[in-house]
Amino acid sequence: MPLSFSIADGLAAGILTYVLIKILTGKKGDLNSILIGLAVIFLGKFVLL
Repeated sequence: MPLSFSIADGLAAGILTYVLIKILTGKKGDLNSILIGLAVIFLGKFVLL
């Protein structure tokens, strides 16, 4: 599933990457619960599809 064919997939990958980078760099306090929830949903989407 190439990400370049869908704007929605690109945005989902961007949000997921943003959240993962914030968590890995130790800046988890910058994230709100909505962003973390979206990242979990998008991770599930990419894993299941």
